[in-house]
Amino acid sequence: MNKLQVVIFAFFCFFSLRAQDYEADALRFSLHNNYGTARYMALGGAFSSVGADFSNLSYNPAGLGMYRNSIFQLSTAINFTNYNSVFYDSENEDYKTKLAVPSLGLIFSSNKASKNSLFRSFSFGFGLNRLADYNFSESYQAVISTPNSSISWSWVDEISALNGSSNGSVADDQFSFEAVDAYYTYLVNFDSTILDYNSPITDTFEQSRFSDVKGQKNEVVLSVGTNYLDKLYLGATIGIPIINYSRNSRTIEEDVNNANGSFNSFELKQAYRTEGLGFNLKAGLIYKVNDVLRISAAVHTPELLSLKESWSSNISSSFDTISFYNESRDGFFEYKLRLPWRVNSGFSLFLNKNGFFSFDYEAVGYNSMRYNFGNSYKEVANEINKQLKEKYKLGHNFRAGLEIVINKFKLRAGYNYLSSPIKRDLAASSYNFSSHQVSGGFGILWSKWALDFAYQHSFSKQFEQVYRLDSVSIPGVNKNITRANFSVSLAYRLK
Repeated sequence: MNKLQVVIFAFFCFFSLRAQDYEADALRFSLHNNYGTARYMALGGAFSSVGADFSNLSYNPAGLGMYRNSIFQLSTAINFTNYNSVFYDSENEDYKTKLAVPSLGLIFSSNKASKNSLFRSFSFGFGLNRLADYNFSESYQAVISTPNSSISWSWVDEISALNGSSNGSVADDQFSFEAVDAYYTYLVNFDSTILDYNSPITDTFEQSRFSDVKGQKNEVVLSVGTNYLDKLYLGATIGIPIINYSRNSRTIEEDVNNANGSFNSFELKQAYRTEGLGFNLKAGLIYKVNDVLRISAAVHTPELLSLKESWSSNISSSFDTISFYNESRDGFFEYKLRLPWRVNSGFSLFLNKNGFFSFDYEAVGYNSMRYNFGNSYKEVANEINKQLKEKYKLGHNFRAGLEIVINKFKLRAGYNYLSSPIKRDLAASSYNFSSHQVSGGFGILWSKWALDFAYQHSFSKQFEQVYRLDSVSIPGVNKNITRANFSVSLAYRLK
């Protein structure tokens, strides 16, 4: 390997197997789940041109200019997530339920200007919107008979690549924590007869993996909006995204029918956490062409995130006459990540006071995602950024919503489609991270109170390559993910 390849390889080893997921992390933190107020969710998020809703502060802040009263609003939700995964033709299913607060905030509106004023009102808003939810549980189990296909052979490949044909030191400042754990629990051994490393797991075994993931992406919003001649509505938001993500996983491999000599089993435990916050700007407009038609546009700058991550691992192994255990030290790393820019536009058609139909289009520059690891790992960041640009593309999101007003009642329906962010020749068949959402709900309006309910059902197909081997092709995990969200929002007019 040349010097750059050695540096990159050593970096990936030092930062554990999870360093292979930096591409996936960038995508994970870029994807938004269309959360927010119940009205916003019920309409499929097609709110760019509709206007006054607190969730719009994170989407098209021009809607803030349509407020005529000061409002307090609170939204709560319960989320059900179903993960169906397929690995080596073995199918597994997991469920998780989580309570959430997808939106909370205050709107202060000043509507004292005379009809002769150019600017008829000014509004200010601040609060919190949830952009993504990461809570789920996942597992898979499969009996694998392909020779030398244990995950332990990935650690063999790693140690062999750095140590070559010598039985050199294996320290956690040069190798991944998992490889160090494997070496000291005798899952990776040096064979002096062939001057190379190997694993005791060479034949049929059962592999199981259990993961528990928690976290969310919230955005604190500070927004201002105004109304020009009751025709043009303008708004801007300072967004402060806050990311909190953690994953605890266990990987277990067990011998089947004494196929692997004295080896019985091992268990790998991994803990990973990343958290941080960032900054972005959003600006938008809504133009009321007439009483029927409204059009809109909004621009979001890239999110600039400062993230901190920590991780650790340990392995316990069992053989016929002896057992071993090794625990890594705690790893820690700080870096910066730039997430994609976004642009949205839309139109809505109003039928007097009987309701409306809305449609939105959003473009997302997934291929603009970039890491910054600092001067010490500049070459590594450049290599990963090159891979991001080659793998991801411009994303296209489509949203449609319908609201029908019957006296004090409002009936709603919506649809949201997020196209795949991965280039077609690099995507795993239909498991390409595209998603569909269908939603519906209703609202009740009183003199000062509004109560809204929503149900959102989303489904997507994703693919994960858990580990790779130099000499054996390992299939990835195909995931069918279904989410059901029930949301309730309460709004109170302060004046």
